[in-house]
Parts: sequence; C-alpha cells; structure tokens
Amino acid sequence: MKTISLHGSYFQNNFGDILLMAIITNWLKEAGYSVNLPVSFESMRKLIGADTIGYSNYLQSEALVFGGGGYFGEPNSRLTYWTYRNYLRHILPYSNWIKKSRKPYMIMGVGVGPITSVFLRKKVISLFENAVIASVRDNESLDYLKKYGLKRQDVNVMPDIALTLNLQNQFISGLSNSLEGGKFKIAYHLSYPNGDKITDFFLDYFKERLERERDLELTLIVDSTSKNKLLDSVSEKVGSWDRVKIERYSTPIQIMTLLNSMDQVITHKLHVGIVSLALNKPVLSFPLHQKTLRLYKQLEIEGQCLPLSQFESKKFQAFLDSKIRNSSTGKIREVAENAMNNKINLMSFLNKI
Repeated sequence: MKTISLHGSYFQNNFGDILLMAIITNWLKEAGYSVNLPVSFESMRKLIGADTIGYSNYLQSEALVFGGGGYFGEPNSRLTYWTYRNYLRHILPYSNWIKKSRKPYMIMGVGVGPITSVFLRKKVISLFENAVIASVRDNESLDYLKKYGLKRQDVNVMPDIALTLNLQNQFISGLSNSLEGGKFKIAYHLSYPNGDKITDFFLDYFKERLERERDLELTLIVDSTSKNKLLDSVSEKVGSWDRVKIERYSTPIQIMTLLNSMDQVITHKLHVGIVSLALNKPVLSFPLHQKTLRLYKQLEIEGQCLPLSQFESKKFQAFLDSKIRNSSTGKIREVAENAMNNKINLMSFLNKI
C-alpha cells in the first residue's frame, strides 16, 4: 500500500488539531493510502488513526500533505518564542526534506496570519509558492499571503475542514442527540483558571441564571487533557451548585458526543465552536484570538462573536442576556458544502502524484 505523509499541529491531545488530522487521515484511507505522521508522537498517532510516524517512513512515502489548522498565524503574546517554535515544527524539517527528496506536497485549508517576523513570512510564502495545490480556510488568510508577497493566483479559500462534519461523516454518524426532556443544556468551554476575571465573570453569571431558571443545566468542559486542571481549579467553587456538571476531556469523540447533547455552546476557542456549529448547535463565542472572528463572518453570524479584548462586565452580561436561547448556526450548510472542496482538492492532488 502506498503511503502519504500528513503534517499538522499534532503535538498534544488538543481537540481541534487532532480532529482535523483524523478527518484527513480518514479521507486518505478512503482513497487507499496508509498515513504517516513525520514528526508526531506515537500517542498522537493512535488518536489520529494514522499508520506510522517518523522521518524514515516519510522518505518512503509518495507525497506530503500539510493539513488544516491555524499554525501559520501567531498568537497575541510570546511572539519570539512562537516564531522560533513555528519555524522548527512546521518549516525547517520540510524545507530540508522536500528539497532533498523532491516530494510533491499540498497545503489544505490552513489559517495564515498575522506573522510579525519577516523571516518567517518569507518561509511561509516560499512554502505556498512551491506547493502543487494550496488553499487557506478564510479570506483573511489569503489577504495576509498577498500582503506578505504571494505571487501565484490559484490559492483558493476553502472553509475549515472540521465544518465538513455537518455533512455525512463517520465521526458523527453514530452520536446520540437525545436531550433530557424539559432541560435547556448549555456547555461552557472553560479556558482560564479559577480567579481569572474571565472565568469569575462567566461562573458568576451562570450561577445567577441557574438560580432563576430552573430548566437550565450547565456543563463545564475543556478541549485538551492538559486543560483538565482548569476544571479542577473551579470544582470546589461550583460543587454545591444545582444542575452543574464537570466533564473532563479524554478524546475528540468523547467531546463531540458531549457537544452533540447540548442545546447551546459557549466557548473562547475556535474548534469547539466549529464542531458545535457543524453539529447544528448554536454557539456564542468570546475569543482571545482574532482568527476566530473570521469563522463567524463566514457563517454570517458575527453578532454571536464578542472578542475578549472588548471585555466589560455590563457589556458581556447584556450580550449573554440577549443571545442565550436566541442564536443560530448561520449559513452552516452552505459553508460546510464549500468546506467539502478540501476533500475534492485532496483527491485531485493524489491523482497528480
């Protein structure tokens, strides 16, 4: 069996990143290929469902796929550290390996920008210029590439790969969607520890709302095993509350099953929101990173996304009061169908190699 090497942000058990790799792995296996993760760990290979890991297996593979994710866009802080780590993880190995092996590669549905480092900008542009096929997940990513010097005209915009879960997909086909009668179930995706002003605000808000709305049920979740400690930090505070559950993270399937049982999801991160929307669950987003707002613009529900940079308790309270039980999934079906072009692009690439 021929092998395709797949690269992404697969260095820890993070819900969104692992899910993206699992979806692409599934597509490659449907096409009759085995899948190798060149610089991943064995524990991540098992979660993703790939067949092998390592550089030696990369050398034996037919081609390389840069899978989806936002790894070509910097965070809001620690930019020097992020630039150095990004180059080592996502650029250096492949800039050397591709030149030596002359393997064809494609880039599919990644997020790009902002990138402050001129050095890293040039490396990313070079990667895009020399790909057989390349796409990004939103218009802002394409704008950044052009701003940084991209010359080729055939880089397309294809929405995030995880949005394809709204259509037929083995990852959600067997999930239960049964809701407890008479309960309105909200999942709050915890991202900051007990004592942080954001966490304190949301928990205080939910406590007051739970006390006056007897049909409301709250579940606290996180999106990676490393974040389970955040649940521990608030467990004592919420332990005596009625109709509150704490769900520790274990695998992407576990968290998708949980999201699928909710009526509404409130999150600070991108892919918990993406998957919830793909499962037809309305989402309220309070993101730290600007890249998240791009998704809600695509779906034409940017009114359900309020960045944390605008935090002010009265403003956030009014937003929640008006949007809980009163939000939608926007143009999810239309955007999901467009996201399926990622799979079409992948099949086209496989036919070219």
